Amino acid sequence: MHETFTFENGNPVIIDRPLTFSFKKGKIFIVDEFNLAVNTILQTFSISFENDDESSYFLIPGTGSKINYNENFFFIACQNDLSTTGRKKN
Repeated sequence: MHETFTFENGNPVIIDRPLTFSFKKGKIFIVDEFNLAVNTILQTFSISFENDDESSYFLIPGTGSKINYNENFFFIACQNDLSTTGRKKN
């Protein structure tokens, strides 16, 4: 969901995953069936978007790192009606 890293030539390299890429580049990020996400995912999103001031940043949980966001970033969380058949089970 957030940044991750790999090694190239023995050195760590940070890789943007879809959420951080969208956040930095001002893209739309859509999450489907958000209400069915496991608690750890919901908590991560809650922490990530929580600001204690008027700054516009994304906090990467567990690292304390902050990423300034592009003002065009737009987050959409969708959910299905509880009676919808064929949806993921809790």
